[in-house]
Amino acid sequence: VAASSEIDIVVSGSLDGTCNLYNMEAGDLLHTLSYPGASCSRGVFPTWVDISFPTSYIVIFYGNENVLLSTTVNAKAISHSKSSKKLSLPGTFCFGGNGRYLFAGTDDGAVICYDVNSLQEYIHLEARMPVGEPIVNLEFIGSNTLIVSTNQGKTYYTRFLLTHG
Repeated sequence: VAASSEIDIVVSGSLDGTCNLYNMEAGDLLHTLSYPGASCSRGVFPTWVDISFPTSYIVIFYGNENVLLSTTVNAKAISHSKSSKKLSLPGTFCFGGNGRYLFAGTDDGAVICYDVNSLQEYIHLEARMPVGEPIVNLEFIGSNTLIVSTNQGKTYYTRFLLTHG
């Protein structure tokens, strides 16, 4: 479940492979999103969903397929991307760069930064922060600091410049 009071939207993922968008105040169903080709019979369902603010994009992670999907709040699909590395469990995603970038932790301890609009891999942070253990939590602080926690209880942080090219 993800919610944004700024745009009055709640998004809820379901085991049938869909994500429903609701008006937060009235509770009305606005749209139903599904990954093209995804179905309950294949066991494909959203394992993480969030709303990027102020861009108002909805990003959905289909863990079984290791696929990210980006849509607008009007249910227009923007892009989708299969990750080059196995992304970790929910909790290892966060937005940064004023909602323009999505950071995702991997099972082998790397962090991948995606452009939210295109879902193209923007930068890999493993060279800046050699973790080597599965990442369990990410937090983006301010304009340029990423904090990473591993399953061994270690915490790392890195500072870098996100350029909007």
